[in-house]
Amino acid sequence: MDYGKEGLDSTISWLKANKINYTGAGDDLDEARKPVIIKRKGIEFVFLAYNGRPPESFYAGQETAGTAYIDVRLIAEDIKKYKTKSNIVMVSLHWGIEHTLYPQASQIDLAHRIIDAGADCIIGHHPHWIQGIEIYKRKPIFYSLGNLLNGFYNKIEHNNFLAVLHYRGLKLRRIEIIPVGGKNSEMDFQPYLLTGQDADDYLKLIKKISERFPTHFVIKNNKGYIYIVDETNNLETRGRGKNP
Repeated sequence: MDYGKEGLDSTISWLKANKINYTGAGDDLDEARKPVIIKRKGIEFVFLAYNGRPPESFYAGQETAGTAYIDVRLIAEDIKKYKTKSNIVMVSLHWGIEHTLYPQASQIDLAHRIIDAGADCIIGHHPHWIQGIEIYKRKPIFYSLGNLLNGFYNKIEHNNFLAVLHYRGLKLRRIEIIPVGGKNSEMDFQPYLLTGQDADDYLKLIKKISERFPTHFVIKNNKGYIYIVDETNNLETRGRGKNP
């Protein structure tokens, strides 16, 4: 939307031409709220996306193009519309404050309300830095994954992480955290996997940031592992000292 509807149309046309699924934007609000549904091993994964950052002129309306805006009522409506007993709903949120390591209290409250409405996972981004990982009612909340890919240099760049969710049927069993380089001034816009001490040091930072929720994870072989082991809000770790 930096280039108005023309820019949005160009982006969507390019995505369609390259067979890349998209959600969260469109010619009007109804289109922007349409999910992407991907089926894997008999399970449907439903992806919804919303934007909470200004300017408001970027938000889609009933007859205007733009992004689906973050409104808990609309998000709850969409979850109710698409959620079934046999699928998994992922909600992507463009939100938060740039260059901060912790989410705001209002974000935590919103994330909990979205999970309470039936979402199975929240994928956060916008701060450009990573933020904490919370497990709420056995559902993961990634408040910010970091940058991964962006088109500019930044003197206060941070690295990022990928999150791999391992399900057994509809039940999330563990989360794999993969640290990824994100400092464009060093890597010239080519992300790579962190290894060795760099990976472990960054995983320790993610672990420390996440402890306030609290979330615990095992660091092993340059990756982090979060194990979901009970039906409460608490997270425990297992497999310590063993290959996960």
